[in-house]
Amino acid sequence: MEEVILSFLPMPTLQINIISEQTIPNILFIKQFEGQTDGYVFVSTQKMNQQGQLQAIIEVCQIPANNYQVITVNEESLADVETQLEALHFNRSTHYLVNITGGTKIMSLGVYSFFSRFNSQMYYLPIGKNDCKQIFPPANETVLALQHRVSLQQYLQAYGIGITNLHHINSLVQSPAVTQTFLNNKVSLNPLIRSLRAYKEQQKITHLPLRNLPPELSTLNNLLQSLHFKHQKQNELNENELNYLLGQWLEEYVYSTIKNLFGLDARFMGNSVAIHRQQVANELDVVLIYNNTIYVIECKTGLNKLIFDQTAYKLNALKKEFGLHVKSAIVCLTGKHITNRLNLFDIKLISGKDTTDKTLFEAQLKQFIK
Repeated sequence: MEEVILSFLPMPTLQINIISEQTIPNILFIKQFEGQTDGYVFVSTQKMNQQGQLQAIIEVCQIPANNYQVITVNEESLADVETQLEALHFNRSTHYLVNITGGTKIMSLGVYSFFSRFNSQMYYLPIGKNDCKQIFPPANETVLALQHRVSLQQYLQAYGIGITNLHHINSLVQSPAVTQTFLNNKVSLNPLIRSLRAYKEQQKITHLPLRNLPPELSTLNNLLQSLHFKHQKQNELNENELNYLLGQWLEEYVYSTIKNLFGLDARFMGNSVAIHRQQVANELDVVLIYNNTIYVIECKTGLNKLIFDQTAYKLNALKKEFGLHVKSAIVCLTGKHITNRLNLFDIKLISGKDTTDKTLFEAQLKQFIK
């Protein structure tokens, strides 16, 4: 009698995601289960397709074109959600991993109702937490810790935002040692820096030859030597070096302090990050991703009303671009009187006065970045 060998094929697994304005929960869910997933179905809307949320998710997660399907539903019609899902003729021998975090309530309810009839596990990702909770089957409300951490580039790409200067966002004009020396002596250097700022604005210069300096800048070369300042071009300050002396040193100090304090890889942070979305450009002083939350920090050596209004408006506008859970702060050497106004915008003020006391400054950063 001929021997019969039985072979058992593993049950295929499809992942179901509902597309909405917030793309990060979809990306985290896809990454969490990508090793267990054979294909994807995206429940989207006409608006999400046009705005690019669906395409951004696919690109960030690098899902091949032949490995996903999209259904476009009426986001306010349970009947339409049901009809569109029925049209795909889902197989009852398939296992389904369903993410109901996104979409309208109608879409989430429709997807939940439909896949509760199948061999499914359904999950919800709470905003601002790095876990996903299994809500179906209801008898087993398992909470899974999310393993994936999105990089800064991935996070911005997920919201349709590009980085213009990607290869330079982790570059420093001067070493942290030079910046620390500058910080330690900033009080005595203030008169010279004020003169340098006034000269730059009056002469409208983008670089400064260091020979034959005007009288008000006569001590500049001595300052640069005492700082062990590194020039790209001998006997000249280029635009970046001028900007460093006029305030960018604070940005670089904040960047280096956070990088060392939290042990962040360069993929998760940047300074002087030039971003663009469609035709709108902007620049972020310091931006980082920590535990899948984005933090945007503006660094100011001083704040008057105009600068405050511009900075607060900029940070408030960015919150609309970067998703629901954005944390923003201003590091300022002066300006405690603006704390109440910042609270109105949910922007934290980190006192730059404490930069000379490393322990106090790091304590403020730890209170902000959690």
